[in-house]
Amino acid sequence: MKSVTSWLERKLFLKVSATKTKVVRPMKSEFLGFGFWKGTNGWKCNPLNDRKKRLYKKCKEILVRKRAAARPLAVTFVKLNQVVRGWINYYRIGSMKSFLDEFGQWLRHKVRVIIIKQ
Repeated sequence: MKSVTSWLERKLFLKVSATKTKVVRPMKSEFLGFGFWKGTNGWKCNPLNDRKKRLYKKCKEILVRKRAAARPLAVTFVKLNQVVRGWINYYRIGSMKSFLDEFGQWLRHKVRVIIIKQ
């Protein structure tokens, strides 16, 4: 850590924050909401579990039955599309096929509940 810090400061003239910087193995690192793992084709990334939970939480706030049933479906779908598309576009480089299958099933169920209630 000390040698890397001194090299970055000497050669690249960068300031390194000692409290924020750490040296860890890629499997244990987290960077911008991504976790890393080694697959058969090399290193891959996927969204962290806490980021997935935050997506569920945001969607739950939009799809609360009493509020979502009171407003037009078009407005609800626009809000939901903005959240889901933004999340998927940010994490699209990650491996998340199984998560998106599970999330899609949950989301379709919640939307059906709102349609039935309306």
